[in-house]
Amino acid sequence: MASFSRPEPQESEKLEDLDQVPDQKRDTHLLSYGASYSQLDQINVIAAHDSGFTGGGVIVAMFDTGFRKDHLAFANIMAEGRLIAEYDFINDDYETANEEGDVSNQWDHGTKTWSALGGGWDGEIYGPAYGASFVLCKTEDMTSETPVEEDNWAAAVVWADSIGVDIISSSLGYSDWYTYEDLDGNTCVITNAADYAASIGILVCNSAGNGGPSPGTITAPADGDSVVAVGSVEASGYLSYFSSKGPTADGRIKPEVCARGSSTTCASPFTNSYITTASGTSLSCPLVAGSAALVMEARPDFTIMDVRDALMLTASRALTPDNAYGWGIIDVMDAMNYMYIPDYLQGDANFDGAFNVSDAVYIINYAFVDGEPPQPVLEAGDANDDGEVNVSDAVFMVNFIFVPGAPAPPGYDPGN
Repeated sequence: MASFSRPEPQESEKLEDLDQVPDQKRDTHLLSYGASYSQLDQINVIAAHDSGFTGGGVIVAMFDTGFRKDHLAFANIMAEGRLIAEYDFINDDYETANEEGDVSNQWDHGTKTWSALGGGWDGEIYGPAYGASFVLCKTEDMTSETPVEEDNWAAAVVWADSIGVDIISSSLGYSDWYTYEDLDGNTCVITNAADYAASIGILVCNSAGNGGPSPGTITAPADGDSVVAVGSVEASGYLSYFSSKGPTADGRIKPEVCARGSSTTCASPFTNSYITTASGTSLSCPLVAGSAALVMEARPDFTIMDVRDALMLTASRALTPDNAYGWGIIDVMDAMNYMYIPDYLQGDANFDGAFNVSDAVYIINYAFVDGEPPQPVLEAGDANDDGEVNVSDAVFMVNFIFVPGAPAPPGYDPGN
């Protein structure tokens, strides 16, 4: 029997003159986005919001340096109790804002990334998933760059899973103690932790890095084969000069997708009531992670890998992916409407394109005689769609073939 289940560029700190940014009228859209409008419109988030999607019901974990929770961009999250947990893996306590002993800029990076993903301050800034719930993980120590930060990140995965997190948004990357040859998806500690997160049902979105324009400049854990590595584009849609490029050491295309990472609107960490801009794949990543939350909300039938596929296969360069843009700039509405067409037929266990008694024999051999598993994936043998492949699937196929009116396997199409 077998079972299965579905280096940061310098960030600008100038305050935006919001009076110069054309406000979006409420008679046009449900929200007033201020300066964040264009970065959301580029990835079709505005239409998703107008359709009623906010990320509600999805739990997003932010892995970063710390967070200025009293910023007005987070006021609704705090007031509505949608910050459901936080932990400081550096100081081993439950406070992710700056505290005694922290350097003054400890919370800067995390404040920016969280606001880009989930901020909600009317007329000033909205993130794609402004209605989501959040778990904050302080894993990155601003005073040093050491391998212990990878351990913090890995520990945060286990803790986040215990809370029921759906998505990890991580704008962190490590390369100082690794070579390019290590970026093969299987070597780096943090990459293995990210792939473990995916294996237990958590979608991991991670910044690709800011080592461009040269190829082979991604950082760990963006090299993970289950990680959604995010590159950066400008407002024009052209690739940001700093956006790291693939391939991985084993030849896979990276990044997966792109969003706005040049002059991205976000919360200023220097005061609790200003908006600024910052640049880096650190800012494009939360836009994609927040968009993934919208897709999860809209498509509860999707597994995390379905969400990943939907974002990639509906992006702007899906037909011609490369190691600069990956599959391109995401389109949230298209991803929500993505229809997954499997490359196998559930019930056609021997992968011969037909439903007949040979499929039942194939399943029996697999279950009792150590035969080959159903092809091309185990799910092809789950004729009765109960999440397992065993003798009951063989019985189901025999009934389907010989008993008039018996139910058909999910993959059966009488028209073909």
